[in-house]
Amino acid sequence: MTLELTKGNDIESLEQAKSLRDAIAWRRMKSVTLESAATEWLLTLGSRTRLNYKSGLNKLAEVNLIDPLISLQSFSLVNHDAVVDKIKQLPMKETSRQARAALYISFTRYLSRRFKGMFIKAMPSREGNEKTFYRVHEKVVTEAMNQSQWSTFFAELEKINPRDALIGKVAIQGGKRIREVLSLRADQIDWKTREITFTQSKTKGLSKQTVITYSESIMQELRDLIGDREGYVFISSRGTPVILNQVANTFGRAGRQADIPFRVTPHVLRASAVTFLKQQGFSDGGIMKITGHASGEMIRAYDKTDRADNPSK
Repeated sequence: MTLELTKGNDIESLEQAKSLRDAIAWRRMKSVTLESAATEWLLTLGSRTRLNYKSGLNKLAEVNLIDPLISLQSFSLVNHDAVVDKIKQLPMKETSRQARAALYISFTRYLSRRFKGMFIKAMPSREGNEKTFYRVHEKVVTEAMNQSQWSTFFAELEKINPRDALIGKVAIQGGKRIREVLSLRADQIDWKTREITFTQSKTKGLSKQTVITYSESIMQELRDLIGDREGYVFISSRGTPVILNQVANTFGRAGRQADIPFRVTPHVLRASAVTFLKQQGFSDGGIMKITGHASGEMIRAYDKTDRADNPSK
C-alpha cells in the first residue's frame, strides 16, 4: 500500500503533483480491501490492543456496520460519523459501545494518514448528551482485597508459584501495573537504596518514571531470584519474559483457593494497593507519586467508602 509516484512526464507544478498523487492513491484504494487494510493497521498496535481491536472489528462486521470485502475506495465514501452514531446505539454495555467506537475512529484516523487527503476520518461527538465518549462509572468497578484477604491470597499463591507470588508482591507494594512489573529489568534495581525505578509507558508517546522503595524481605527475594543474571527479572523456565496470561491464570487460581469472593485479576492488586493507601489517609498527590496516576480524580475513583458515610451523620 506504499504510495510512490510513477515515472512519467515531467511535473510542472505543485498542483499537478498533488493531482497525480491523489490519482495514484485513488487507483490503489480500489485494489485494496478493507480487510487487508485492517490487517496492516492491526500490526501497528500492541499485542493486547491488537487482539481486542481484531475482535471488535469482527463484531462490527457481524452487525453489518463494516464490510471486510469492500474496497478502500468504497469505504472512503462512507459517512464515518454516521457509523460511529450507529455503534453508539448497539444493544451492548456502554463501555463496549465506546470501545467499538474508539477502534473505528482509530482505524479511520490511520487510513486518513495513510492516504493523505483521500480519506476523511471519523470524529467523536463532544456535544451534550450526544457525546461519543464519557465516563461510565464514577468509581472504579474493580474489586479490592483487604489486608486479611491478600495475606491469604499470597499464602496460596506461594504454594502455586513462588515466582508469580513475588511478581504480585512487587505489584501490590508499589501499586504498579502488572505489565510494568513484568517488563522490569535488573538494571532498574538499586540494591543499596532498595529502590526500583519503573518506566510507565502511556499513550501519545509519553512516558514517566516512578521510584518505589521496597522492604528488605522483598529485595532479598529478588536477589535470590536474579542471582548474577542481567536482563528481565521475571523469566520463564525457557528464559523468556513471563507473560500476562501466565500471571492472570495463577492469580485467579490462588484467589479461588483462598476463597476470595470475587475473581482476582492482576488489576485487583493495583486496586487493592490504592484503596489501602486511601483508607490509611495518604494524600492523592502522595499516592500519585507511587502509582503514576495522572490526576487526583483518577485516585479518588478508587474511594470504596459508603456514600452515606459523610459529615451529615
